[in-house]
Amino acid sequence: MTGLLPAEVCSRPKRLCRIPVSPGFFPSTVSGHSDPSPLPYVEDLLSPGQIRASSYFDPVALSRLVGKCRQGARLGENDSMALAGILSL
Repeated sequence: MTGLLPAEVCSRPKRLCRIPVSPGFFPSTVSGHSDPSPLPYVEDLLSPGQIRASSYFDPVALSRLVGKCRQGARLGENDSMALAGILSL
C-alpha cells in the first residue's frame, strides 16, 4: 500500500474494527420494534432448555446476557464475543 496511501496511514498502529454483534441476532432492538425477540433460530439456541441440555454454559449468566440483548443494550467486547461464541457452537 506504500505509495498508494499517505505514509502516516501505512505506518500507524493497526487495530481491530469490531462490528456490533447483538443487532444481527436481535434485529428488532435496533429497528424500533417493540418486540425484543431474537431471530427464531437464536431464540431456540438460547432457550433455557437448550442451555441446560448442553451443560456448556452457566444458565444464569447467559440469561443476563440475553436480557441485555433484549433491552437493546450496547454490548461490550467481552459480551459480544461471548454471544458470538455461544451461537457458533
